[in-house]
Amino acid sequence: MRTENRFRPKGLLATVVLASVGFLGMAQNIGIGNSNPHAPLQFANNTVNRKIVLYEHVNNEHEFYGFGLNSGILRYQTATTADDHVFYSGANSTSSQELMRIKGNGNIGIGAADPIYLLDLNGRLRIRGGGNDNNSAGIWLNNNSNASLQAFMGIFQTNVGFYGNNAGWGLMMSTETGNVGIGNSIPYSPLSFKQALGKKISLYPGPSGDAGFGVWGNELRIHSDNPSAAITFGYDDYNAPFFTERMRISGAGNVGIGNSDPAYRLDLSGRMRIRSGGSAATSAGLWLNNVANSSVPAFIGMLSDNQVGFYGSGVGWGFTMNTQTGAVEFDGNTGTNGEVLLSRGAGASPTWQGIGSQLPFLQGSQQIRMDGTDKNFSSINLSFTTGRQTRVLLWFSCYLSSIGACVVGPCPAAGRVVPVLNGSGPNFFEFTSVQYPGGGGSDNRSFGPIEYIVGAGNHNITFRGRSNLGQFDLLIIASALLIPL
Repeated sequence: MRTENRFRPKGLLATVVLASVGFLGMAQNIGIGNSNPHAPLQFANNTVNRKIVLYEHVNNEHEFYGFGLNSGILRYQTATTADDHVFYSGANSTSSQELMRIKGNGNIGIGAADPIYLLDLNGRLRIRGGGNDNNSAGIWLNNNSNASLQAFMGIFQTNVGFYGNNAGWGLMMSTETGNVGIGNSIPYSPLSFKQALGKKISLYPGPSGDAGFGVWGNELRIHSDNPSAAITFGYDDYNAPFFTERMRISGAGNVGIGNSDPAYRLDLSGRMRIRSGGSAATSAGLWLNNVANSSVPAFIGMLSDNQVGFYGSGVGWGFTMNTQTGAVEFDGNTGTNGEVLLSRGAGASPTWQGIGSQLPFLQGSQQIRMDGTDKNFSSINLSFTTGRQTRVLLWFSCYLSSIGACVVGPCPAAGRVVPVLNGSGPNFFEFTSVQYPGGGGSDNRSFGPIEYIVGAGNHNITFRGRSNLGQFDLLIIASALLIPL
């Protein structure tokens, strides 16, 4: 620093000298360029860039460290754009802590010595509310041209969210429950949408539509993005195969359960169970519509806890089966033992009838002495003619009686009988008995029904018998039932 020895005026001369250079002390206030200072240090009431120069880089109005005034501006000045404004607080006797920095390029760092944005904070920022909804804590965002306020991010009542000038409050979260509202400022569930109809969630925007969810009049809509796309239900797995399908709705509207290629409106792999609704009026079953879907003419299902069957709107329960006994019932009638079901044509339901009263029934009998040789029972000739394929059911009984050949008994007896259909008898039936001296023994055996299927034409059934052991009289009584197919 440069120093000089100068004349030091005293008394009145000193006062005159100080006043001549613009300094005046009044009541301990000092004025610089100001003859009436009202503060301990007061400058002249003029606006200049340089009021106080702390360090002069170049002798001009800009390249210096210090303070100045412009119209309506208190000026803090650094010499170059590479210089920073830095605010400190004392940390201890040997160091200070930086609080805030204003870079020469205008970036401001709070807790950050190298701010790369206009405002760069290290840590959290707190914005306080202004006391009402119109001054709630938040940040307004301008449009690109700074011509208008485009959006707001901040607090609305007990929510935090995003506000748009045209859309209003779009996305919000309740700070009390954590529920999120989209277009809904009072979300009552973890995710709540605006109370309006239309698409709600778009999961995949396709070329012709969206895959997602929507709400329409009394309708929750789950939609795929094109007519060929399916909607599948299943569960996810972090391991292979990653997704297991349980149900599919194809693009054609077919529903598959247990299969991925349903060919019908409902296509199941495996069995299906239908549960009762708890009463006879809601028993388990299926209602069937007519072709025009204008009425419900039929029902297939449970009549009671032990009866399943068919119900018609015009006839009631026409055909049912007892699930415990297997007995079938038509029009409430199970028939009696030995009766068969007889069709009455298209105009009436079938009815139970005795076999002999409705179907061709043939009978025949003959007795022959059996002596160890083949015998033809030619008197039993069940002959019949059919006009179409027919089922033939054959029954016969064999009665053995002694002829006195047994002297010392008891004497065993045995034989066989062969039914012969149209000259062919591939099957034989054996029987045994016991004879006693003096013809005191007798026995009988029954066989059938034996089933034959014959075509249209003439047919006959006869019998052939043989004694394998002993001599005896053999009576055969045969009957046949013809059932056209």
